[in-house]
Amino acid sequence: MKKRKIAILGATGSIGKNACQIIKENQDKFSLEFFLFNKNIKEAINILNVLKPKYFVTANKEVYEKYKRIYKNLLYIRDLEKIYQDLNIELTLSAIPGSEGIYPTYLACKYSNICAISNKESIVCAYEFLKKEKAKIILCDSEHTSLEELLKGEKKEEIEKLILTASGGPFWELSLEELKHVTFKDALKHPSWNMGPKITIDSASFMNKAFEIIEAALYFEIKNIDVFIHRKSFIHAIVKFIDKSYKFSVSIPDMKIVISYCLNYPNRLKLNLKSLEDLLPLDFKLEEKDLKRFKCLKFGFLGIKNLDDILFRTLLVLGDDLAIKKFAKGEITFLGIYNFIKNFIENNINKFQKPKNIPELLEIIKIIKEENNWEKTKN
Repeated sequence: MKKRKIAILGATGSIGKNACQIIKENQDKFSLEFFLFNKNIKEAINILNVLKPKYFVTANKEVYEKYKRIYKNLLYIRDLEKIYQDLNIELTLSAIPGSEGIYPTYLACKYSNICAISNKESIVCAYEFLKKEKAKIILCDSEHTSLEELLKGEKKEEIEKLILTASGGPFWELSLEELKHVTFKDALKHPSWNMGPKITIDSASFMNKAFEIIEAALYFEIKNIDVFIHRKSFIHAIVKFIDKSYKFSVSIPDMKIVISYCLNYPNRLKLNLKSLEDLLPLDFKLEEKDLKRFKCLKFGFLGIKNLDDILFRTLLVLGDDLAIKKFAKGEITFLGIYNFIKNFIENNINKFQKPKNIPELLEIIKIIKEENNWEKTKN
């Protein structure tokens, strides 16, 4: 059986590590050809020793200079396009958090046959550009992967709306007054999912769900989208039809299910995980969203209204990136995230022309990052 040649962008993060574990358990099906990481050299070397890719690539200059003589197959991110040109990659999993994932994801779409994108920012900022490239794009997260399966064989004119579910994060039970005092450390304690720090904070603020609304509108070309709260995270997505019937996608909250499906797309992999039957009785309670306590969710619906405005969507992503950095440093409060992003967009929306291609988009991002003394992520 021919092995599928895989590349992973962001291999030392939460999604990447899960993907590496799946590849390790299915080495008859997959071959990891190369992976990209930032600073976590210890985890990178572990992946190198276990999965033996041809190359591993760092986005961090200090790491590259320190280890390039020890590991002859360690390359720097400037070599990423050449690596793609040299290797026949069938599928890339893009899992770099934040706006730093946009350029690597673009290269993945340019040279891979399939690009499974977990990096929401790439879709929100650049979907129009990415979909023009070679790769078939699939979305690697529980909601959109579920929606894609639910919509198979359905007629678009018979769909009334798409419904994304949200766990509510760690603060769903708190009052508006209590939310004034939550800390960055508090926000990292997600009740259902084990994820990287950025997406965990975005989940707590509901910014993650706002991005998912925009992603769904772009990817499925459907603008009627709603959000329900499902605390147990068993229900991942719902499709409502014009005859008032519904289709639900249900599974335990484990990203290995989504990642394995994407790596082996369009076929499933057998996984040794808990079943819902093991967890009976199950609570499938759905609750209404709350836009007063969790204002960041408003950006998702605003994003649908501005769906054709790439600049607006890009500023939304960058504003959130910067807000999280400031929240981590204690420079703004949890409730201050919304106002910071809102002001950030208003202060920058008239400074730039709408980007017409990836280079123009990346130049805008570069300028904004230089103006705000950007720091890179840790993985």
